[in-house]
Amino acid sequence: MTQNYSDKTLDVLFQEIKDQLNRIELQTVKTNGTVANLKSWKAYITGALTAITLLVLPTLGYLALTLLNHIQK
Repeated sequence: MTQNYSDKTLDVLFQEIKDQLNRIELQTVKTNGTVANLKSWKAYITGALTAITLLVLPTLGYLALTLLNHIQK
């Protein structure tokens, strides 16, 4: 079953579709910005944890072994 729409009705419907698409696009841009920001924070925290693991933990281990050796003497 087909329905005949007037040009004005079609224009209104197409405008509503365009408006909805614009809203979706704006929300997508906001979401992509948020995701990019979260990825940046994740990279920062991952780098900080890597630095701690590679620099601080071995130093603490060395100090602990030195202290144990000193206590045993």
